[in-house]
Amino acid sequence: MAINKKKAETKKAENHEIKVLRAHEFKSGDIGFDAEVNGIKLYGLTYVDTGDGRKNDKPFISFPSRQGSDKKWYNLFWFEVTDEDFNVIEKQIEEVLG
Repeated sequence: MAINKKKAETKKAENHEIKVLRAHEFKSGDIGFDAEVNGIKLYGLTYVDTGDGRKNDKPFISFPSRQGSDKKWYNLFWFEVTDEDFNVIEKQIEEVLG
């Protein structure tokens, strides 16, 4: 089987169908969670609450990463999180944590 090595097309992100499956809070205040996005289960995401001055005090989603042989860090996967997606994730994390 031949693999097509053409660069993949990129498309503008649309809102995703997201369901937070489980969540747990770390001592740091960050929240680890797993989610299903458009039918694909994603494990090891982190909701980072930046109330301590990091990243302009705005919360963000961190994706799992690994260090390459060049000592740089690379995300294992990634998707564009729109403002609407972010609000859905925040609400669902609150519901899961109770």
